[in-house]
Amino acid sequence: MIADSCFLIDLMSGDSKAIKLFETQKDFLVPAVVLTEVSRGIDDTDAFISFLRGFVTIDIDTPVALDAAKLMQKNDKLGKPVDICDALVASCARKYAVPIATRNKKHFEKLDVIIQLY
Repeated sequence: MIADSCFLIDLMSGDSKAIKLFETQKDFLVPAVVLTEVSRGIDDTDAFISFLRGFVTIDIDTPVALDAAKLMQKNDKLGKPVDICDALVASCARKYAVPIATRNKKHFEKLDVIIQLY
């Protein structure tokens, strides 16, 4: 399962629904772009790096980047542009064929991915 930025933030904040999902799933993947989004608001980088030991970090490679661009183009043509970070997260989920753990249904519902709400 892909961990979206809101999921990581909720876990760090002690959100009971996020914790329950984390405890029932294994092998959460964290796209590098999610690390960027979350660490932007983190003061204690060392604590954040320690927290991430329970996750597998994945890079944004060329196929993921190109797929994200296609998702963005498709939505641009429909007059419904999407955020580049959301497109990259969705492309990671598509590459690994796993759902995205998120509260932000609206961010991903146009991106041809499975969403795991909590």
